[in-house]
Amino acid sequence: MSAGTSQWDTRIPRTTGAIPRHHLLATLQQVLDHKLTLICAPPGYGKTTLVAQFAAQTPEAVAWLSLEERDRDLPNLHSQSLSALEVAAPGIDSLAAIPGFDPGELATLVADYLRQNTSRPLILVVDDIQAITGSSAAELWLQTLVERLPINVHLVLSGRVLPNLPLTEMIARGDVLAFGQDQLRFSPQEIHDLAHEMLGVVRSMSEVEHLAERLEGWPAGTVLALQPLPTELEQLILSGGSGPEALFDALAGSMLEAQPPGLRDFLLSSSTLTRMTPELCNTILHLSNSAHWLAEAQQRNLFLSRVSGGLMFHRLFRNFLQRQLREDNRELYLSLHTRAARWFQDNNQLEWAFEHYLAGGLDERAAQLADRVALTYFSQGKVETLLDWRDQLGQIGILAPNLLYNCARIHTDRYNYDEAEIALDEAQRGFGLAGDEFGPVRVALQGAFIALQRGDFRRAAVEAGQLANTVADQPDLRGNALKILGVANLRLGEGTSAVQYLEHALDYHRVDGDAYTLANVLQDLSVAYWHLGRFKEASAALQEVVALRRSLGSSSALASALNNLGYYFHHSGSYDQAINSFQEGLAVLARVPNKRVESGLLWSMGELQRDLGAFEEASRLFNRALALISGSDPYLRCAVLISASIMYRWWEQPQEAESLALKAGTLAGQHELALEAVTAQACLWAARTQLGQAADARRHLDGLITALRDQDAHSELAWANTLAATAALLSSDHPAVDAYLHCALDEARQIGTFQALVAEIGNTPLLETYVVQHAGKFGDLIGALKHLRAAQPIVRQPPRLRQVDPQMTYSLRVYTLGSEWVERDGEEVAPSEWRSTTAREIFYYLLFQGPESREQVCLEFWPDSSPQRVRSNFHTMLYRARQALGENVIIFDNGLYALEPDLDLWCDAHELERLVGEARLLPARDARTEALWRRAAGLYKGDFLPAWDADWAVNYREHLHEMYLETLIGLGQCAGARHDRREAIAAYRRALDVNPYREDVHRAIMLCFAELGEKTQVLAQLQKLQTLLDEELGLEPSDETVALARRLLE
Repeated sequence: MSAGTSQWDTRIPRTTGAIPRHHLLATLQQVLDHKLTLICAPPGYGKTTLVAQFAAQTPEAVAWLSLEERDRDLPNLHSQSLSALEVAAPGIDSLAAIPGFDPGELATLVADYLRQNTSRPLILVVDDIQAITGSSAAELWLQTLVERLPINVHLVLSGRVLPNLPLTEMIARGDVLAFGQDQLRFSPQEIHDLAHEMLGVVRSMSEVEHLAERLEGWPAGTVLALQPLPTELEQLILSGGSGPEALFDALAGSMLEAQPPGLRDFLLSSSTLTRMTPELCNTILHLSNSAHWLAEAQQRNLFLSRVSGGLMFHRLFRNFLQRQLREDNRELYLSLHTRAARWFQDNNQLEWAFEHYLAGGLDERAAQLADRVALTYFSQGKVETLLDWRDQLGQIGILAPNLLYNCARIHTDRYNYDEAEIALDEAQRGFGLAGDEFGPVRVALQGAFIALQRGDFRRAAVEAGQLANTVADQPDLRGNALKILGVANLRLGEGTSAVQYLEHALDYHRVDGDAYTLANVLQDLSVAYWHLGRFKEASAALQEVVALRRSLGSSSALASALNNLGYYFHHSGSYDQAINSFQEGLAVLARVPNKRVESGLLWSMGELQRDLGAFEEASRLFNRALALISGSDPYLRCAVLISASIMYRWWEQPQEAESLALKAGTLAGQHELALEAVTAQACLWAARTQLGQAADARRHLDGLITALRDQDAHSELAWANTLAATAALLSSDHPAVDAYLHCALDEARQIGTFQALVAEIGNTPLLETYVVQHAGKFGDLIGALKHLRAAQPIVRQPPRLRQVDPQMTYSLRVYTLGSEWVERDGEEVAPSEWRSTTAREIFYYLLFQGPESREQVCLEFWPDSSPQRVRSNFHTMLYRARQALGENVIIFDNGLYALEPDLDLWCDAHELERLVGEARLLPARDARTEALWRRAAGLYKGDFLPAWDADWAVNYREHLHEMYLETLIGLGQCAGARHDRREAIAAYRRALDVNPYREDVHRAIMLCFAELGEKTQVLAQLQKLQTLLDEELGLEPSDETVALARRLLE
């Protein structure tokens, strides 16, 4: 064993008597050639033993992490991973879980530390990966870790189920080495060698082959079957009967009976503990001679492995021993678990204490423990433990109200509002039975918060208002009630009241010193200030939020604060500062993405680009924002739709503007978004003004102006008066135009910004001309318009005028899907014209990666060359690319190399992205949706740039591959929406050709067959999936799939 590996021998499990599996160990030598190694099989297939043998032999450093149920909680998982990695990366254990950091951020900290502090190969083994299945936080942590690990770190995941990772893409890249159930079965020769090793006897090959066939090569059963057995049991094994796992108890029982009485009793009693040491067995269980018996059990190869912290029985064997003890001596079974529960509670190992209390029949003690620590565990992020405790207590009908209340908070954070309300109802009953005075108040407050999150702002305001008066002597509860009340009033259009409530809430939260809550209240307050036009106060609040977020360190929270600050700069006319804030926010998210925050940033950037006249860029940003917004955020979706409607009207596409305004209005009505509802109506009538309905529009806009005045929405009032001025101008009512504009100016002066007013005028040529012609009346507007015009070149350069030149190129058509070629002004560029593959790749790199500096391009293409060589290479390749494509195609501007923006350029990959983006925004029943999906599917002729293997190309290839899969599923959904089940099945089957492991697609096919009344096909589809998963992965379909099939087959 190497020195590097020997550092880890206290963590790597060691099992005595295990035969080396040379052919598997030889294959495992390929671990260093793959990013991820998967070892997946049911219990008893020797997964841990095999990897431990490999770890003992490899000359490379090995870190070993064995997962348990408690590691479903992110803080525990993160802490255990740091502890496992400490010797390979000294100091990494200082990266303790930081409150407010999400799973992706914590995993990124680990990956970045390894990248910066390790260079030699490191193998990280994570055993029993199934322990974290279903924990969204733990799975996201693992996904991010896999994505961001440095190239010298190789991950080995072992467990009973496949981890939730993008395995299809990784397998396609060749990143995965996999071992399944079939590879782990014992061969007849291995059984023959094992019999000789264990018993010193030689069995005939026919007998061995019969045993292998009977037990299907199951290692755990084989080891037991080779023990001396009663004749009748040995004959049962060889003759057939029950399946392999069903034989385990019988085999283990026979083996147990063959042990000396003292050892047998020790095995049964010690199985109470998951991990054992002589001290623990003596201290907790009061067992004598523990050291002797543990050594004896290891010598007899009784499924005992040395692990970090002691010894552990194999799970199958421990479960057998526990069942046997409970059946033979229930009183002793309960007594031992009670002793263990008390010891673990006294030593503050509360998860183990809870489990032992339940096993010992002390259900009420378990409930009391869970209730006492529920708030602490919630604050520490141990949410999976709390949910598991609730499930276990719920099955035996015990109400632990504090536990239930905190579980409701967990479900609320996950947008599982129905589950949250069920838990709150149970908590209310529990508090009532316990006579708790303040418990019901907390339940009611959480109910008001859920109403706020659901968009039921009226109910949230009523309930929070009642609670604020009820808990006047409880500062923390009153502060939270006032915050809910403030946000609800803001959403209901009561801006002045919202500010009052939020300012009072802020006073309470400044006292308790909770930086997270304080930042949240300040952020809400800044929005309320903004709606009232109190921009200086909004700015001060936002600057404090950014400072708090920077100090706390959470990327997502900081990006959100920067978004709000950039929005303030935008509407203050500080466009360059706004761009910097938005770009910093996106840069913060680049390391650890957050879809909701990113969608907000994209919306804000889209509004800025729109105001500056960059409509194509704004459209792209709005579409990206809508694609990221989840259905649980109606406010943000409504806001983006309103912004896009304004853009399309300015872009002289009033029909599209009208359509988007109608969608925004419907959404605002459904969720009682009072201000957004009025704003959407104003957008609607502004679009209809362009469509020739100026008189009707003016009448409706007058009513909307009154509604906005009632809501104290000064910024929206300034903008709406400008819309009315345009309608009046089209009716040649110049006095009314002046009146509306002066009202708009009054509102703008009151709030201290002309941005909404000026952007509307500056993008409405007719109105802008009128204002310029009457400059004497609107002096303030003229200056603001000039400022806007001066800023526009920052974002949108005027088109360049070209002269006809044979060296110039006017259009490029680029084909990258399935095959690769470029057409220049209608003629294909021959491969010989490039004169170098690298020149061609640089063109594609700039096309798909965007503008880059020379240094970045050189780092990508010649990372190991000298500076002189790099400069020579770069300019040579740039010259060749320009010769092939035209001198004007690749430009140098502001220190960056990029493709000429005014070039008429079409690319199939970009067109695919555009079509998919548009299709995502439409419902399946819309006729346009299916047309978009069909066009997208027609474009995908095969993999993106199939001959290229650069990292950027591989990543983009995977991205487009997933888009194609989404396209096929979209076609199936469209066909299903028009009740063409046959065509839907055909589309879904094409999707399975792309990724056969997508169980959701298999379920969609089963549903289609069920709707056609073809139950035999439902069963056939299920069996096809079962065969695929079994043969390829050694797994079974999910419970969801099986349950659906059973329901459809009833």
